[in-house]
Amino acid sequence: MKKLFAVILTLFLTACATNNINTVKPIVTIIGDVAENVEIKDYSDLEQFKIEISDETVTAVKLKDILNNIEIKGSDIEILVESYDGVSALLKYDEIENTYLYIDEDKHWCVYGQDLPIQSRIKYLENIVVVTNELEHQQKCFRIINGFEDYEFSYGQLYLEDGVLSTVFEGDATLNDKTIGVYKKRKLIPLKNYYQSADTCIGYFADGSQIEIDPKGYLLHRGNSVDYINPDKKTPINDIIGVWFDYHEKGVEYVGNYVKNNPDEKVMVIEIDGYGYTAHEKFKPEFLSSLNIEPMRTVMPSISNVALASIITGELPNITGIKTRSDRELTIDDMFSTRDNAIIVEGNTMLITMSKEQTLSLDTNNSGSNDDEVYDNSISALNSNPDLIYIHFHGFDDVAHIYGPYSQQANDKILELDGYIKSLVENFDGTVMVVSDHGQHEKEYEGKKGNHGEFIYEDMVIPFFTVGDINEK
Repeated sequence: MKKLFAVILTLFLTACATNNINTVKPIVTIIGDVAENVEIKDYSDLEQFKIEISDETVTAVKLKDILNNIEIKGSDIEILVESYDGVSALLKYDEIENTYLYIDEDKHWCVYGQDLPIQSRIKYLENIVVVTNELEHQQKCFRIINGFEDYEFSYGQLYLEDGVLSTVFEGDATLNDKTIGVYKKRKLIPLKNYYQSADTCIGYFADGSQIEIDPKGYLLHRGNSVDYINPDKKTPINDIIGVWFDYHEKGVEYVGNYVKNNPDEKVMVIEIDGYGYTAHEKFKPEFLSSLNIEPMRTVMPSISNVALASIITGELPNITGIKTRSDRELTIDDMFSTRDNAIIVEGNTMLITMSKEQTLSLDTNNSGSNDDEVYDNSISALNSNPDLIYIHFHGFDDVAHIYGPYSQQANDKILELDGYIKSLVENFDGTVMVVSDHGQHEKEYEGKKGNHGEFIYEDMVIPFFTVGDINEK
């Protein structure tokens, strides 16, 4: 009797499950290089068409109409249509004018390309993946720095990367003091796909944090973002935007930490805005080249106010509160708050608020640059014998934006700044650190020949100069 009851119960549940499949609305997810993941549940708000499929008339909508209603990032677009069983087809965006989506009698989304090969006719559609082959400036994506090389993957491109199907721990679920482990089959992309050997590895994350990670770990695609998964496949870190293999040890936050950790030491910090390590390797100005120099990592995004906040606090963007170009207010103390006699000499504008008043340097002689005024104000400030002085030259970044970071004009500017810095060092008795906030790469955007803000070697690696050996202090 018990056996018969079990059979009847199984049949009942199976019938309910089958009926449920037929009544629940189908859902297709649009992922990849889109501003937001989008779920398509029905034909609402779309023009509908009657098309003939296998001598049957069905109601359909155009795939291009669906895509025109979402925000796509980048250009040179391809569209991957993928079924639940993994069968997929990669379509060129410019060739899908007569490609339709329809819901079949079993309540599944299907693809029908009227003028495309028959392999484009995907049944049981699960995902539509937007694949960008040409990224726009500062488009959110996943990047790798390995040695002097860097690589970029749009989220659509990353979806196409080789991976391994693996059982991934999703977390614990608890009810009535009973706990179960929840697992799901996921495609994981091994980081080892992208290096031959790597002793160290650091991950840069969307919240501005930087975390040392295991190069034997994995990437997990999340639609329009990527997570890092530890080798144990149980510990995810959300929204990784870049991986740096064998990274440089020092980051820009070293400067602020040094000042805070050496309260009795007189320190001068000079910042050369936009001066990358690759630019220094090309120009090699005489005085700066005579100093101790090492490559240093900056933060993401590699832009002035975000990096400046880390320089003067000794913390990363997820702690400073300065994560985007529009952020201005620090959420923590800066290095100037630890000194009674601290002086800040800025350009013609304040990039972020600081705990001490900032001396602005206007272009009073109409030379087209305020670097000479920054120098003059700094020499005057040294007369008050400060125990901490921060000096910010903006001119190299300005020139590099206009003419390019490796141009003759950029060379002339760094030679000018080299002379100013030599004079400042000669007039200061204390520890001197010369640092940049970011580099630049040659890419024309909005009329600028030099740009930055990306997770690439040229933007992310800056020169760090010191007078004497401060590493032993």
